[in-house]
Amino acid sequence: MLYNFIYPEQHAKALHDHRVGELYTLLWDREWRAFPQGPDQNKVGFLLTLRTRNDECKNAPYSVELEVFAEAETAVENTRETIEKCAAEMMLGMARERIRMLTSDGPWGSIMLPVFDQPE
Repeated sequence: MLYNFIYPEQHAKALHDHRVGELYTLLWDREWRAFPQGPDQNKVGFLLTLRTRNDECKNAPYSVELEVFAEAETAVENTRETIEKCAAEMMLGMARERIRMLTSDGPWGSIMLPVFDQPE
């Protein structure tokens, strides 16, 4: 079970050179980390980091950086892989909603995080 969901970093900046009505591209860097929490190897921390690659985007409306953190406890070692897979899916969903919320009041309207393959 995942718990202690927090957003250590959340930032969305409207880019003033965005041209409304023209197509734009948003390219994303994504980093996924799983690491032991404390002396008990049954506790695992997960950190998902997402950021736009603004130097490679065309007519991007926002610059975005977001971190999502969660913890989990595993009762059996062989369940850790299953928990990591579920955690990644849940945290990408949380990130998608947070990015939509962060940009919803911006001058260019909200953006949605695209669907990604499972982090490895």
